[in-house]
Amino acid sequence: MTAGARYPAEIVRFVARFDRGEYWLAHEELEELWQHDRRDLYKGLIQLAAAFVHVERRNWSGARRLFETALGYLEGYPSPSEGFDLDQIRARARRALRQVERLRVDEAQRVGESLRFRLASCFAGEIPADAVADVEIPYRVRRHAERRERNDETG
Repeated sequence: MTAGARYPAEIVRFVARFDRGEYWLAHEELEELWQHDRRDLYKGLIQLAAAFVHVERRNWSGARRLFETALGYLEGYPSPSEGFDLDQIRARARRALRQVERLRVDEAQRVGESLRFRLASCFAGEIPADAVADVEIPYRVRRHAERRERNDETG
């Protein structure tokens, strides 16, 4: 698709949520599309978002594994694909993977933020400001968020 082309709403919401740091929700947005169209491209983007969920949790081995699998799924696709500049996304994911691989325990707190990047600059579609404002969050995602909040409070 070319600039100005319409992309599936799930992809637009995925990019919007990813760029807002809502990695779990980004993952869920694309998961639904992937259930109907099992392209590895979607699976790779889902794995990329999941890698950042692990970064948020400071689970460095999980993050490393998911960056690797994301890159594996994305490798076979030309750039651009589905509006994504996959060359840029793969380069950014490789950079994040290298940082995670070099990570020492004493660096863990400051590194999480430096790994993040935005997808909108790698996406040809438009992301309206309200792309995810009125979207109902699926029940299982709400339940997951509620459990995380309770766990954070009881710490």
